[in-house]
Amino acid sequence: MRISMKKEVFETMEDRALLEACIEPTIRQIRGKGLRIKREVYGGLTPGLQALLMFQVLHGHAHSAAEYYWFVSHYISLGVWPELKAGMRYFEDEAMLRIYEETEAAVEAKNRQPDGSWRHFAVMDLDGDAELAASVARLFARYQQAATETIRRIGERIRSIPGEFAELET
Repeated sequence: MRISMKKEVFETMEDRALLEACIEPTIRQIRGKGLRIKREVYGGLTPGLQALLMFQVLHGHAHSAAEYYWFVSHYISLGVWPELKAGMRYFEDEAMLRIYEETEAAVEAKNRQPDGSWRHFAVMDLDGDAELAASVARLFARYQQAATETIRRIGERIRSIPGEFAELET
C-alpha cells in the first residue's frame, strides 16, 4: 500500500520521517492481525515496501537487548526471519545483514533443539545465561549503531525510486 504524498513534502522529509510515512499505512493495516492477514498484505506490497516493512517490524520493537533477543527469536520461530535478511539485501546493507546473521546464529544456538524444533523462548532467557546476555548485548549495540546508517541508506533508496514506496502528487 503506497502512500500518496506531495512531491515537495517527500523531497524535504528527513530519512526517518520518510520511511515511517511510507510504511505507516501498512503498519496500520496489519497491527493486531493474525499471521494469515499479515502474509496476504505483505504479498501485495512492492518489493521496496516489503523490505521496508521487514526493517520496521524489528526496528520498531527492539528498544533493548532483551526485546531484540525476543523479537529475533520470534521472527525466526515464525519463519519470517529470511524476509528480514532479504530486506537488508534489497537495501544493499551488508553491515546490517552481517549483524542479522550473527544474531541469528546466537539465537539459534540457544533456541534450536537437537531435533530441529524450536524451544520456548522468553525475555528472561538473558537473565539465566550470562554468555547469551553478553553476546546479545554486543550484537544489540552493533545493531543500534548500524541502524543510523541503515535508515540513511533506506531514505536514499526511497528517494532514488519513489514509485516503489509512494505515489507523488505535484
